[in-house]
Amino acid sequence: MSFPSAEPKRLQVIERVVEVLKAMRQGDGYWYTAAEVVKLVLHEREILAFPFYMVWYESNPGPPKSDMNHRFSEDMAINVTGACDTEAGDVTTKLERCVRDIRTAIKADEANTAAGSLGALGVIVKVDSLEFDHNEKFGGFHQRFLAQIRGDWRSL
Repeated sequence: MSFPSAEPKRLQVIERVVEVLKAMRQGDGYWYTAAEVVKLVLHEREILAFPFYMVWYESNPGPPKSDMNHRFSEDMAINVTGACDTEAGDVTTKLERCVRDIRTAIKADEANTAAGSLGALGVIVKVDSLEFDHNEKFGGFHQRFLAQIRGDWRSL
């Protein structure tokens, strides 16, 4: 028995988003360095440092679409759920900066053509809905991205 030569394309995309968010560094075009980025959803009581990002995806909105020459395109929703504490007593500013950081990082990687990047994986990313929830001490957000993955059928 032999295994395929590459991971499924959807898994590659999720893992790349996690890598991209982990690579953000405060002062290097970003407001904050993430305290932690995980590829799952945790209960808020498990979050010990901020900003904290959880990356996960939703069920596929439809089957892959056939293109010419054994190619396909498939849509998926990538979600980044984040949590932050206050900065000088202000949760709203920190939430907005965190959202800007993740949007900037993901869109920059989409434009990148280096091996392993979202651009090299043939992914087109659109920013979708955004929801906030906060009180005087902590804030949270849920940013949804719509991604179109392109490739050949072997990479599914």
